[in-house]
Amino acid sequence: MKSTLVLVSALLLVGGAAAQEAVRLSREQLGELLPGAKVAHVSKSSGSHRYWSNDADGKLYATSDNRLYGSIAGNKSASSPGTWSVSEEGKYCVSIEWKRASESWCAAILKGDDGAYYLNKVEPASKIEFTR
Repeated sequence: MKSTLVLVSALLLVGGAAAQEAVRLSREQLGELLPGAKVAHVSKSSGSHRYWSNDADGKLYATSDNRLYGSIAGNKSASSPGTWSVSEEGKYCVSIEWKRASESWCAAILKGDDGAYYLNKVEPASKIEFTR
């Protein structure tokens, strides 16, 4: 019984590690992936669905369903200009000047075994989509 429990525990650990495997994209790879990409992302802090396109000049125009704030008129959507870049450290950086709050972050982009992209960590809440 003890050996079965140890075996099951070991398999769970190995399975969990395999599910978390990912490759961090290099600065050069980000330079190929990001310009012109359409981005879809859900904010961890607000749960808002946000969308933008990475223009080649480093600008973006983001839209959001604005789940955190909404509005008195019942219109929840929001849109704002922003910028994107790739840092010297090879991180994807985004700054957006929302009406009620500024957003600015940099994150490593990881590509999981499933082909999906993630910000800093392979977990559902960190998923980010890039399409053409």
